[in-house]
Amino acid sequence: MEEYEIYEEKAKSAFVEHLLQNDYLSDSTEIGVAKQYVDRGLSSLSDKQKHVIEGILREHAVVCEECEELIPWDEQIHALNDPICGECEYRRNRILEDD
Repeated sequence: MEEYEIYEEKAKSAFVEHLLQNDYLSDSTEIGVAKQYVDRGLSSLSDKQKHVIEGILREHAVVCEECEELIPWDEQIHALNDPICGECEYRRNRILEDD
């Protein structure tokens, strides 16, 4: 696994952990699989369980309100409250500074 893939997987795991801790998940199967994913990693999951995690990520992933792109996984937790990616936020702040 490449360094970037490891980093992205850790960011996804942190996002799922945040969803668990903040009661975003209500289905008992999703909760159980999510706990295993966070505690033991993706490699501990069966193909069926990986499908559950993919569904959780798809359902809860945030898309940027500005550029309409999927926000990077390492920004997803913040994006739950402020749905704008770092790049668009940077551009918006530069425009405000120029005014």
